[in-house]
Amino acid sequence: MKSHSFSVTQDHVVNFAVALFFLVTASFLFIRFIPFFFTPKIILTAPLAQNSVLHSDSLDIYGRAVFTSLLTLNGEKLYIAKTGAFEKEVKLAEGMNLLMLQAKNRFGRKAEVVRRAVYIKN
Repeated sequence: MKSHSFSVTQDHVVNFAVALFFLVTASFLFIRFIPFFFTPKIILTAPLAQNSVLHSDSLDIYGRAVFTSLLTLNGEKLYIAKTGAFEKEVKLAEGMNLLMLQAKNRFGRKAEVVRRAVYIKN
C-alpha cells in the first residue's frame, strides 16, 4: 500500500503567499469601490409624507443614508453616523417650506429626496 504524504516546500509557501496577496488586494479594492457601483440612497423615516401641514414651527427630520459620503439638507451639511443614521431639527418659516435632502458619494453619484412642509401659525 502506498502512503500519501504532504510536505511543505518553498514553492508551496510562495504560491500560498501570492494567492493570499491577491485575495487581500482584491477584497480591499472591492470594499473601497462599492460606492462606485451603487448610487447613494436616502431612507427618510420622518417625515414620511411628501407634503405636511404643521401647526408647529419646527420639524424633526431623520433617517439613514447608505453609500453616502456627503449629505445636505437645503445646502447645509448633515452629520452621518457610522450606521448611516442622521437627524436634524428644522425651524420652519410661516407658509410653504421646501426640504431638499441631497446625498453624494465620493465618486459624484447623487440622490435626492424632497419634502414640503406648510407651517400654519395658530
